[in-house]
Amino acid sequence: MRFRSLSFFLAATAVVGAATLASSRALFAGGAPSAPTTVKAELNAEALHALIGAGVPLTLLDARGASSEWIAGAKPCSANTSADDVHRLCPIKQGLIVTYCGGSSCNASLELANRLLEDGYGNVIRFTGGIEGWSAAGFELKRREIPAPPAPVEPAPRGGGSGSR
Repeated sequence: MRFRSLSFFLAATAVVGAATLASSRALFAGGAPSAPTTVKAELNAEALHALIGAGVPLTLLDARGASSEWIAGAKPCSANTSADDVHRLCPIKQGLIVTYCGGSSCNASLELANRLLEDGYGNVIRFTGGIEGWSAAGFELKRREIPAPPAPVEPAPRGGGSGSR
């Protein structure tokens, strides 16, 4: 089992390295790093789990916004979140950021990742499997209890019938 975790960690590290390669090349060439405008790196559930388990510093953003279930440590953030709120969630522009959403058929994580890149964030990776992929891989989700709707109130019996006033 250790070998499997190590191999996933190494694979995830390679993905993170690829995500920063363009910025590094520009710096070594003597120019300023140009921010890509589309996501170049993606992760699967096992690679993301390995990164989290290894304690790699990252900001995990749930592109669906607030939800009833999420990956532990995720912060709700959608593509419509204000620039000030994004900066509050991700104050370090060169820090590793991973976005995710509902699943492979959802594009919210891609939209958020591209917006972050356009705003100057340099190390943005998309977790393509989203909540569906995380759950299918057998990893734990955090869940918020959703209160049950209140029971219907029975109307009070009306006074009437044979009563006198």
